[in-house]
Amino acid sequence: ASNQRARPKFAHNLERVYEMFPRLQERHAQKAGTLSGGEQQMLAVARGIMADPTILCIDELSLGLAPVLVLQLFESLKKLREQGIEWLVLEVTSHALAQHRVWGMPFEIAVMTNLTHEHLDYHGTFERYMAAKRKLFEQTNSYKGLKVGIVNADDRNASVGVKFTDAELL
Repeated sequence: ASNQRARPKFAHNLERVYEMFPRLQERHAQKAGTLSGGEQQMLAVARGIMADPTILCIDELSLGLAPVLVLQLFESLKKLREQGIEWLVLEVTSHALAQHRVWGMPFEIAVMTNLTHEHLDYHGTFERYMAAKRKLFEQTNSYKGLKVGIVNADDRNASVGVKFTDAELL
């Protein structure tokens, strides 16, 4: 923790990290590059926690991780939200949506930038890819958390999310 706001809270934040990720405490003397993929993701989140943020941005949290580890990481994120992080920003791929890796995460804002053919190798068809993207809007409605949906109006496929939400759309 190198920022001025976080320095006085170093011990408290380290305690939070070890409570959230006991595995990191077990491995505290180990070099980061030798940790497993899941442990490295935990470490990335832990580094953010040590900075005592009010906003935490996380990219590709679930990529390549075992489902049980993904669930543990998302539970940790829920705890962070409960502990006062005002905004938690997650990038969620269509793969994660199709594999239900973010199911149960309440989103207040969903953003769909575009739908392209870039993930057809995984989804097989464009329709299945669109269905995966649509899950973000469907899922958030089922938890009554979605307040705002942001879509790229210039993308002719943007309506895939619009049809499935009662949220305010921008």
